[in-house]
Amino acid sequence: MAKETIDAIRKVELETQQSEKDAHAKAEQTVRQAQADAAALLKDTEKAERQKAQQTLLREQDQEKIMLQEKEKETSRQLAALRQAAAERENQAVGAVLQALAE
Repeated sequence: MAKETIDAIRKVELETQQSEKDAHAKAEQTVRQAQADAAALLKDTEKAERQKAQQTLLREQDQEKIMLQEKEKETSRQLAALRQAAAERENQAVGAVLQALAE
């Protein structure tokens, strides 16, 4: 009976040791998986942030192009107005010279 008790205790001790080893192995596996998941999440987050930054840059470039086009249109309008004013003054000057010569 004492031998059976000792054998039963040894069996329980061996099962406990095996359970501890299994738990330790499972914990290590869980940590490795968590690290892999974290690395994948970080990679995905970085990719998403790069895409957002790229989209923002493209929007800003589009807005800059629009602003430049508007400035070019405004400059063209101002240049046309200056040319028209110069042409009117030239006509006035020619008219004044012709009038002075006619007198």
